[in-house]
Amino acid sequence: MTPPPHRFGPDYPRFFEDANGAQIPLDRERRWSRTYRDPASNVVHQISRFMDGSATISLADLRAEWPGWRRSERMDFCTNVAWLQAHPDLADMLRFVFLVGDADDCSAVALSAATHLPPDEAFQLLSERLPATEPAHCSNLLQAIARTKHPSAAATIRQRLEQISVLPDLWLDDPFLNWFAYTATCAVRYLIDLGTDPLEFDSIVRALAQHTCSRCRDSCRRTLKTHYPWLSSVGRDGDGPG
Repeated sequence: MTPPPHRFGPDYPRFFEDANGAQIPLDRERRWSRTYRDPASNVVHQISRFMDGSATISLADLRAEWPGWRRSERMDFCTNVAWLQAHPDLADMLRFVFLVGDADDCSAVALSAATHLPPDEAFQLLSERLPATEPAHCSNLLQAIARTKHPSAAATIRQRLEQISVLPDLWLDDPFLNWFAYTATCAVRYLIDLGTDPLEFDSIVRALAQHTCSRCRDSCRRTLKTHYPWLSSVGRDGDGPG
């Protein structure tokens, strides 16, 4: 993983210094992470305690403690476990999460599984979790499946895209983000990354580019403009080539 643009500075962990040298105060500390909030901009920065070395865990500890963790503790661990990339137990920790974790836990460690487990094993674990994961919240799993480059990765992602494409909720407006549309956009990108001809998805991309949800339109343009040059001429309101 790429470290955030900061340095710890002499007053860490009470403060960390951002890329401009400004001190950002500690807002909240958890077992596996610290959250810092800029009082001026309200921007939040999260620092993994696995990254700064102030927290550690073994496979034996994880197995013993997991049943007693609250939901928030499990998610805090899963969203920070990637920083244990040099840990000798990491692969077995990921296997453990896939064995006992729920859909959100597995989604949070999906990319780590694709990176640190053998490709065939990672694909098996990820694809087995996909059917039980809500269509609107499976983009992490799809990204990780694509990362494995397994021979069946494209077919698996395509199947989920086809399922989402016929759902009426795909085209509903949302004040924040229509996650069905976001996931469809991501699925198209991953299929193209795996070698599928972008022309195959031209129709759905044009529809997503004119989605009723403005953030979905922005996401489509930002994510796929490299493969669909015409997206650059589509405005934030969706107007553009039809």
